[in-house]
Amino acid sequence: MRNWKALGLWTPDYFAKEFGNYTVEVNCERNRDPLYDRNFTKHNSKMLMKDYVAMIQSGGETNDYYIGANNHLLRRKPFRSLLAQIKCPKGFFNQRYFRSDARLFFGPEGTISSLHHDFFNGMLGQVYGRKRIKLIPPFDIKKLYNHLWFSDVDLEKIDYEKFPYMRGVTILETVLEPGEHVFIPIGWWHWVKSLDVSISLFSPRFLVPGKPVLMQPRKYNQ
Repeated sequence: MRNWKALGLWTPDYFAKEFGNYTVEVNCERNRDPLYDRNFTKHNSKMLMKDYVAMIQSGGETNDYYIGANNHLLRRKPFRSLLAQIKCPKGFFNQRYFRSDARLFFGPEGTISSLHHDFFNGMLGQVYGRKRIKLIPPFDIKKLYNHLWFSDVDLEKIDYEKFPYMRGVTILETVLEPGEHVFIPIGWWHWVKSLDVSISLFSPRFLVPGKPVLMQPRKYNQ
């Protein structure tokens, strides 16, 4: 991201100043629903960007509200100027679609994306703040207590009595710093937590696309 204008420019204050009077879709009241990611449509709420930024800056660490990928913020006309502040990394992505398919994540410290997998290769880029990311390879699928593409396991505090198969799972972990990308291969499971107020960009349009993968749930005898 060294040649991205977004790096160093995208901050909560910048979003409030430039887009404060535009309405954004925010996933709210996530703490009351353990299945908030699966039920994201039930948690959608609309508010002004400046009010959302104020919530983030005053609310401290929380997982209760989040602008996630499903809002498609960058596809809306008022926010398209943000796309001019990023550049397609050469050799990785399809330049024709890199900007149009980019997905923005913007949330407070403590935001968690529960354990899941995607149906395509992806690159998660950290523009502002830090995120802890944990990844699990697809060959551990039979141990993940999943319902299709989501798992019931909380990787922050694994309940081994409830999920004993997790004892044999390979978990890779890193902290994503501003200016860094992490490649998430198709079918790899991942759990993400914001360690600070965080702005991230997810990019799925590679030059060589991955084939869609559907992970089937396993029946457990408990």
